[in-house]
Amino acid sequence: MVAGASTDTSRRGARRLAWLALLCASLWLWPTSAQERTWIERRTASFVIVHAPADAALAERYAGFVDAIYDEVVAFWTFTPATPVTLRLFATTAEYQAEYPLAAAIDGIIAHADFRRNEVVVIDEMAAPQGPDGLQNAVRHELTHIIASDLTAGRLNTGFHEGIAQFAEQPGAERERKNALLASALASDRLLPWNTFDDRAAFYGAAAIAYPQALSVVSYLVERAGFPTLRTFLEASARSSGYRSALERAYGVPPAELEAAWRAWLPGHLGGTTAPAVAADERAAVVAALDEGAYERASGLAEAALVRARAGTDAALVAELEPLARRAARGVAVRTALTAIYAALQQQQHDEAARLIAQVQPDAGALGDAALRAALEEYTARSARGIAARQALAQAEALSGDWRATLAAREQAAAAAAEFVALGDRERARVALALHDALDGRFRWSGGALLACGAGIVALSVLWRLRRPAGGEPW
Repeated sequence: MVAGASTDTSRRGARRLAWLALLCASLWLWPTSAQERTWIERRTASFVIVHAPADAALAERYAGFVDAIYDEVVAFWTFTPATPVTLRLFATTAEYQAEYPLAAAIDGIIAHADFRRNEVVVIDEMAAPQGPDGLQNAVRHELTHIIASDLTAGRLNTGFHEGIAQFAEQPGAERERKNALLASALASDRLLPWNTFDDRAAFYGAAAIAYPQALSVVSYLVERAGFPTLRTFLEASARSSGYRSALERAYGVPPAELEAAWRAWLPGHLGGTTAPAVAADERAAVVAALDEGAYERASGLAEAALVRARAGTDAALVAELEPLARRAARGVAVRTALTAIYAALQQQQHDEAARLIAQVQPDAGALGDAALRAALEEYTARSARGIAARQALAQAEALSGDWRATLAAREQAAAAAAEFVALGDRERARVALALHDALDGRFRWSGGALLACGAGIVALSVLWRLRRPAGGEPW
């Protein structure tokens, strides 16, 4: 229960929530340069800790507690994920971004889970400042994502994924801070409908509200019917078309009824918390976050401050905060769009990436953020390369029908194949290489045929000369 939350609590809550908002926002990340990096493995009972050669001491530190976290989470969920789980460690954000270069556009990543690879990734530089409890909770959080994905056959939506991962963490001061932020959202009628949990972009775009709300929804469901029923909901999700049918199977009532009951339960859960007055330095904190490009944090701070300023009828402060809140919201929207563009590029959907880039460019330009502009330029170049490679392949296919254009078609196919390999598009690379090989075979056959024809002409010429009558010219 929360009582008398302070201004500092709300400010720190929004700041802490910024990193929580990105713990799993990057679940679609995967390395683009893994072959270029040397990795060392440190095995434990349940993990393979993968680290750079210089980070052996860092690996030993994690090895001292990760098996205990694994055993605890397994017992909590009564489910055993496949072992060994890979724990990939990066000492710094710079090293992480070197491995995942397109992730540079996503601010504040501390860790992420890759369900497909059964892998947890942690950036120690970002996680360690949270203290031992926060560091261990980061591992619990990501390991729970893997378990939840296994239990639901990958069908659990974003909101319930994040709510369940938070619920598995050890409770501490962080939950009090989240409740303070949730109280502000409740007071200003900004709670999200549960169907927002299905929308990844909308969920992460409203992280300051969405994360505390997702945790409160899971807490309500456990309080209502116990933990085993929550476990039943996860298992039902693997066989259901969506969260609504899974909830109804597990709880026996329509999801709309559960959502209404949660809303009625929430004020009591929050203990009547009211938003405190805005501190004098709170506007400065929003401005500082905007200057850093930390838009999720700035949005959380601005939203909480606006609720308190309006409640205190401080019109002047409201007038100062509203444009800051709009700028923060624009920044969050741009970062969310960049994540969608990143996903499109990783799925080789270069036309879709180009469409999204065109949509987001005006807002990105208005922000004047050099880091966002650089990321957008990188994505634009990558999208253009993909489109150009597909055009080269299409041209090679068109030219391949003309024997006289065999050499040009072969060169286009080779160029397309090389670009597809560089972009990681293995399927199109195979198509381009197959076409190149076929054209190459035709080219060699044509060359051989021409050579044989030439040899035949020479032979006929020699024979003609040999058979020519003696005595000079025939005329």
